[in-house]
Amino acid sequence: MGKLLEEKRETEKEEILKPLEKVADELKENKLLGENMILNAAFLIKRNNEKEFDEKVNALGEKFGNRIKFMYVGPLPPFNFIKLSL
Repeated sequence: MGKLLEEKRETEKEEILKPLEKVADELKENKLLGENMILNAAFLIKRNNEKEFDEKVNALGEKFGNRIKFMYVGPLPPFNFIKLSL
């Protein structure tokens, strides 16, 4: 991937993360699943913040229009935020 494209990807990733981090108690970035993906992350959010998080994701969807497709699921158990030592 070219340097300019990588810089653009990083800039847009930060534009997406910034408002969502404000609502989340914790954030974990996961591996990207393909070169077309900008961000793969899990957000730990209190139940009373779910509506605000949804609104922020919807606003980002409107901001980026057809250029970026947002896909997310939840609520899910907080398995991304648990560390097991065996």
